[in-house]
Amino acid sequence: MDLFDGILDITSSKTELAEIINKQLRLIPARKSKNQDEKSDLSEREKTIVKLVALGKTANEIADVLFLSSHTVITHRKNISKKLGIKTVSGLTVYAILNNIVTFEEISA
Repeated sequence: MDLFDGILDITSSKTELAEIINKQLRLIPARKSKNQDEKSDLSEREKTIVKLVALGKTANEIADVLFLSSHTVITHRKNISKKLGIKTVSGLTVYAILNNIVTFEEISA
């Protein structure tokens, strides 16, 4: 059954999901921030947008916070999706956690 310990189930509670995600995050070896920055294809602005997306902000809310038009935010999201090959909010959220753009605690708050 250990094989299935890291599988997220749609019927799991928020607490169960948090426990599964935290367990999987602990299994990932710590990365040096220098190596991480070298591998990252995202600009600082794109990282900011990924963080806000991971925090549950909409394109209009992000536009208001960053003083951009919503069209610019949508363009950034398209570029991010193309660079990373990630199209979903949940995928971007996992990416943000794994790349230390946002912490799991910030998201679950």
